[in-house]
Amino acid sequence: MKRTRFLSAFIITIATLFVGCGLSFGVMHIKDYTPTKSGKGMLSIKKMDSVKIRLGNFTAANPKQNSVKCDTARISLPEKQNFETYIKNAFAAEFKAADMYDENAQITLYGHINEIYSMIKRKQWIIDITITSSNGKSFNPEIQYPYIENYEGKFDCDAAANTFNRAVKQLIYKMVNDKEFLELLEVPKKEEPSYYKRSFWE
Repeated sequence: MKRTRFLSAFIITIATLFVGCGLSFGVMHIKDYTPTKSGKGMLSIKKMDSVKIRLGNFTAANPKQNSVKCDTARISLPEKQNFETYIKNAFAAEFKAADMYDENAQITLYGHINEIYSMIKRKQWIIDITITSSNGKSFNPEIQYPYIENYEGKFDCDAAANTFNRAVKQLIYKMVNDKEFLELLEVPKKEEPSYYKRSFWE
């Protein structure tokens, strides 16, 4: 009887320590991305509603990755998605909501994910991506998003999973509010045919 009580007390103590340290187990699922209907970022996008863009391929330094490690747990994307498709879909959703997306647009934006990870010690998401335009210019936005400050949960990994979509949203807003983003949208001027440049007397 005493041994049973001792084991029960030991298990409760260990569980309490895990909760206190913010540890969690199993798989934590990231939510599907939904575009924002209003807000500073969306308003900034709508100021460029005369510009039309489309999206090309999104690649990653670690291709087809669909989860990241978080202490004793894993943070997983929604089914059949990897970080390339998730972030591309997020970009597309925001641009469509702002009426900027057009499959026949002259400008195409491509993405390459340099790095994505959850930094447990600092309790934040790190997302580093390079966006390249069909006009030849590129831009490297990066976001450090503190998930504990933006989610009330018992576990660090639970907070990380529940705030990843917000981190991606913040990344997009940071990008569209940067003057370098506007350079990606510049349509290259067509050069005049060589015969127009010749002198009348040639």
